Amino acid sequence: MRREQNVHKNRDKGCQQIQVLSEHFPNLQLKMPIDVEGFPWQPEQSCRLSTTATQNGTLHSAKVDRALPSYSYANLSPVHPLKFALLLAPTLVACGKGKAPMLAFEETIPGTTVVLAMEPIDLGNDSKSFWIGKHEVTWDLYMLFQAGGPDPVDGITGPTTPYVPMDFGMGVEGYPAISMTHYAARQFCRWLSNRTGHFYRLPTAKEWTLACAGAKGGWGYENSGESYHQVGELDPNQYGLYDMLGNVAEWVDDLPESPNRAWGHLVLGGSWDDNAKNLSSSFHRQSKPSWQQQDPQIPRSIWFLTNAQTVGFRVIRPLTPPPRNQWSQYWNSSVESIQKIHARQQRGER
Repeated sequence: MRREQNVHKNRDKGCQQIQVLSEHFPNLQLKMPIDVEGFPWQPEQSCRLSTTATQNGTLHSAKVDRALPSYSYANLSPVHPLKFALLLAPTLVACGKGKAPMLAFEETIPGTTVVLAMEPIDLGNDSKSFWIGKHEVTWDLYMLFQAGGPDPVDGITGPTTPYVPMDFGMGVEGYPAISMTHYAARQFCRWLSNRTGHFYRLPTAKEWTLACAGAKGGWGYENSGESYHQVGELDPNQYGLYDMLGNVAEWVDDLPESPNRAWGHLVLGGSWDDNAKNLSSSFHRQSKPSWQQQDPQIPRSIWFLTNAQTVGFRVIRPLTPPPRNQWSQYWNSSVESIQKIHARQQRGER
């Protein structure tokens, strides 16, 4: 077959691109083509690379962006230099020279129809760039974590059943999850990472503040009707993120030097119960024992804060995740750390 028949000419970008079909991933199609200069590939190498990516869980979805001809690997020249562009979401994979842009993605939680939408914060540095939740974590997603039960590895890191509905009658479907401890938010990140195979954690205060750029207003005391609202009702900020200010204040991972502290962790951005002046990226509160004042349990829960109905969170996924054997240090998931937090809470210590 002649070379011209194997390659789709993109006149707008002046580059060669191709849509490949293979028995290994028959539904793979191009979306938002990326200009990446490829080295001469043999078809078997390309197929093996893409299949490996799929097996690692990086192939999430693919949609046709424009009509392109399709070809099988068998019809490609054995060694043919292509500009090869391919969307493997939620991780964008481009092989060859050049750097692929970060794109927004959606990840469906395995075994469910619940979708986590993430937006990119591209800082021009792979070690610092990250994706962050388009919305605050909703009850739809958080309740999957609650229903998961004890973890099969350590038997203790699943949340206990709350003694009252923790939405306090304000709404569940599409509403932000609230009243979880900082520890519980971390454990959610652990659960989400294990379910998806991708590393998630809480943002640092610096990361959260960067992502908050351009946010204006939000649900506060003056306009909320004394209740939180479904996520995404107001306009997003410049990064496409909703409710960065107001609705619920958001946990950040702010104490790397002392992650086992029960109290003193930060929530940022203000909430539905804050005055307009406090709906700001610079506004923060520190958690304190009074946030559990009405908890009747003895010892008090390490999972829920009965008096923190304004507190929620969102997650981030770093562009460059840490090695898998280091993930757990971000979640504080050991039995020993749980026992330490229990003991501190019983003594009323921070």
